[in-house]
Amino acid sequence: MDLARGLGMVFAAVALAFGGTAAALFHFDPGQAEARFDALRERGEFARALPHGERTLALVKDAKHALAVRLQLAETYEDAGKSAEAAKLYQVAIDGLVAAGEENSSARIIAEHQLIRSLIDSGEAGKAARRLMPHVRAVELAAQNLEPEGAERQRTEAAFSESVLTAVAPLFAGVGVDRPLRARTLDDADALIALAGHFRQTGSQGRAVQRITEAAAAVRLSKLGAANPSARAALLMAAEAELGLGAFDAASERLRLLLEANGGPPAGSETHLLRLLAVAERALGKETEADRLEAQAVRIVAPLLEAASRDPIAPSEEARLDRPISPEAPLPRGYRPFDLASAGDFGLRLTKPAEVDEMKLRLALPPDGEIAVQSMPARLKGLLDHCGRESGITLSLRSGFRSYETQAALYEARRDGGEVAPPGGSEHQSGLAVDVNATGRFLREGDAAYACLREHGFRFGFLLSYPPGNRYLGGRVVFEPWHWRYVGPRVAALYRAYGPIDRPLEFLENLACYERVARKGKEISEAAACLEDASSSS
Repeated sequence: MDLARGLGMVFAAVALAFGGTAAALFHFDPGQAEARFDALRERGEFARALPHGERTLALVKDAKHALAVRLQLAETYEDAGKSAEAAKLYQVAIDGLVAAGEENSSARIIAEHQLIRSLIDSGEAGKAARRLMPHVRAVELAAQNLEPEGAERQRTEAAFSESVLTAVAPLFAGVGVDRPLRARTLDDADALIALAGHFRQTGSQGRAVQRITEAAAAVRLSKLGAANPSARAALLMAAEAELGLGAFDAASERLRLLLEANGGPPAGSETHLLRLLAVAERALGKETEADRLEAQAVRIVAPLLEAASRDPIAPSEEARLDRPISPEAPLPRGYRPFDLASAGDFGLRLTKPAEVDEMKLRLALPPDGEIAVQSMPARLKGLLDHCGRESGITLSLRSGFRSYETQAALYEARRDGGEVAPPGGSEHQSGLAVDVNATGRFLREGDAAYACLREHGFRFGFLLSYPPGNRYLGGRVVFEPWHWRYVGPRVAALYRAYGPIDRPLEFLENLACYERVARKGKEISEAAACLEDASSSS
């Protein structure tokens, strides 16, 4: 018995020693700890793998090896459903990659994508968007062909940014009801709006735009109220995104909120909202309500429609204010407006020296009109001043007239992007188109100033040439919130009252038909026949 007890004690001692050695190996040998970490991960036992991964990270001395382990550990935290912890590790890993000079490496791209995923999964959509903002700006700079110092690096960053943005868009789009997108601060909302504008500009990721704008609108609405211009801009973006995806109930609710925030029944400044709401109501089967809203929109612009005199028809067909201009309907190579004037003479803020062609605009003055009030540059100044005051944003002229030769050079330089019209097909050659800057960069969809131009531009004679969803240029970038075309107040009012929403080129191509509809006092729904007749005749 004593012998048996003695043998047992010996075996126990041996087992204890072996166990202690094994434990020591796992606790102090990075190779053993990492092997256990990898084995558990491969079996899908992510929660059990985590402490072994943490131990490996603590034991590994080589910086490069530690970086690789940190990335694997972050991925394991994500797989284990601990997204917040994963995000922290990804952030540290990315900082390490940048410090090691791998800012534009494939490892950085993958880690950036994973970080965004973890932030979204942990309910931090605003932080995710703020993380993306430097890359969004790099893409915008490349698209604008601005090349400050470090042009080669800028091109590299733009390519990197595109890859990240393409990869993360489905993450924003795919968040379900159980995992809503959330933003906590106004900075979050601003970042989300900028990101949504980038996706909208490229004409893709409709579902992501919808989810992102909903989250941003909720923050701005709760913190600023629906009457605030920034909140109104976000709500309008969300409503238009929902309309585009057929979410008519949600769009109707937001548009009604915007109308109510205006102080009750529209008093002449909400025609675009009325038209959009009519679209939503008609899609929901509320025909009577849609008719009422459309009639209200027509009554608002009736004084402009009843103007006796037409906008001036210049000596040539090419110089008409309402002439359609596109790659399919180009201007002649030698065409140059006969009434160009310096925009600086009218007090407009300029982004280039006043003598440069791009700082010139057509006068487009009606017969016997006052140049200081009724010319195109004067009306543009009135519009930009009005929307600058309303939004608190400084608006300026980025580009006006461009010759055929200038457009050809731009088209050649940026042809692959597709966002530049070919020579002859640009409205800029007419001297009637302007690109608008907002505080030193292109006007964006999320800017309160854009919402103001969208609503009030027609009163000064301007249309948005390349609205969301258009395919006029046929390139990658299909939406230009900064590009506005002057057609004169009467034609712009006709478009606002009767024209097809967000289809300005089709409207101008069929202008005579819309004028007949307006003269006869027909309903807006009857104006749809103008496009139907045109398509059937072609």
